Amino acid sequence: MTGRPHRAAASGFTLLELIVVLLIFSIMSILAYGGLRSVLDTRVGVEAAMDRTAEFQRSYRRVRDDIRQLSARDIRDAFGDRQPPFMAQREADVMFTRAGWQNPLRQPRTTFQRVRYRLTEGTLFRDSWRVLDMAQDSEPVELGLLEDVESVAWRFLDANQEWRDEWPGEGNELPLMVEITLETKDWGELQWRFKAGIPPTASQIIQSAGQGPPTDPDANPGTGDGDGDTAGGGNDPAPETTPPPTPGAAVPGIPFN
Repeated sequence: MTGRPHRAAASGFTLLELIVVLLIFSIMSILAYGGLRSVLDTRVGVEAAMDRTAEFQRSYRRVRDDIRQLSARDIRDAFGDRQPPFMAQREADVMFTRAGWQNPLRQPRTTFQRVRYRLTEGTLFRDSWRVLDMAQDSEPVELGLLEDVESVAWRFLDANQEWRDEWPGEGNELPLMVEITLETKDWGELQWRFKAGIPPTASQIIQSAGQGPPTDPDANPGTGDGDGDTAGGGNDPAPETTPPPTPGAAVPGIPFN
C-alpha cells in the first residue's frame, strides 16, 4: 500500500500579519518625524531669537557710542543756514554732531560727523553725512539699525535736571543725558538712557592702553562705531553687551518726569 508523499506546510506571514506590521511601522515613523520636526522648529526659533537679540545689542551700542561722542560743533545746512549742534522736535527726527570719526587712512576730512536718527516704515535708521557743512547735493549714508519698531520717543535732560521733549536749549548747550523709548512688536517697550560724553574712567582706560585720546570727548575720543561706517571701529573702552532688560529703570540722581 502506497500513500501520498507528505508535503511540508508552507511557512511565511499572513496578510493580516503584514498589515499589522505596516501599521506599527507607520505609527513609529509618524512619531519619529513629529519629534524631529519639533526639534528643528525649536532650533529655528532659538536662532531667530538670538539674531533678534544681536540686532538689539548692535543698535544699543551704536546709539550709545553716538551719544557719548556728542560735540558742540554747529553746521550749515544745504541752504547755508546755521544749525545747532543738537536738534530734536517732538515725535520727529533727532540730529546732532558727534566727534570721534576715526580716519586711519588720513583722508582729507574732519573727524566730526553729522548724524540723524529717524523712524521710517517700522525701521529705525541712522543717517550720517560725510561732510558737516552740507551742499545741496549732499546725500546721507543710510544704515538700518532695528526693524519692527512701532514708535520712538526721545527725551533730554537739561542743566536744570529737567526732562525736555524738544531741543535745542540756549546757545550751543548740549543735553546732559539722552533717553530713547522704543515700542517694538516682539520685545514691547524698551527704554535706554545714555550720558553724553565719554566717562572719565573710560578715558583713563584708553589713555593707559596707549591710544591717547584726551579726557575731553570732543577732542579725539577713542570709541568707534565698529560695523563699517568708521574705519578701525570697535575699540570700545567699556563694552556693554546686553541692552538694559528692564524698561524704565531709574538712574540715581536723575528725575523720571
